[in-house]
Amino acid sequence: MDENLPQPEPDSSVPPRRRKKMTFIELIVLITVLSALFGLMVTALHRARENAWRACCLGNHKQIGLAMRLYSGDFQERFPTDKAWTTLGSFALLTNKYQTAPAVWTCPSERGGVVPSRGDAWTSKNVSFAYGGFGLTENTQSDTPLMCDRSSQGDPVGANPWSQNKWTHKSAGGNVLYIDGHVAFVQTLNPPMYRGKNP
Repeated sequence: MDENLPQPEPDSSVPPRRRKKMTFIELIVLITVLSALFGLMVTALHRARENAWRACCLGNHKQIGLAMRLYSGDFQERFPTDKAWTTLGSFALLTNKYQTAPAVWTCPSERGGVVPSRGDAWTSKNVSFAYGGFGLTENTQSDTPLMCDRSSQGDPVGANPWSQNKWTHKSAGGNVLYIDGHVAFVQTLNPPMYRGKNP
């Protein structure tokens, strides 16, 4: 190619190619999409965390149920009685010998709950379970509820442990321990135990 040949002049009528700028509308759409994706991710994480807490709570029920069965084996197949108007109640018998891990008594889903120490394990805010002994024994019908999740509204034991009760797992339901030792997640609006219903 002969370098001495005249080179064509660039066409000045064609504007130079420029990078397209993002418009305000496109920016709003992008922010909206990213916000929606972030919201979905946070919701999924909350759901996964609650499922993990629910499983941990179920395990706590099973541990307490095992402790109660050990207790009943030492006391003529009777579960700890529940007759006092105190937050201490007879449930505390378990902490003396049969279940001494304070963290077991607090459901991870309980908002504002703390892991109790031995000294204050029986204040309402530190126990996430409602217990209805009322003279129950190993011979009681196997599908009778013995203990369930509870909020920190009412006393965990005493003459009326189910009063002002609600689930700790939001409105989805709660774990219930039955006489035969099995635990089930029950999806009802209210815990299935009330004063006078147990034999």
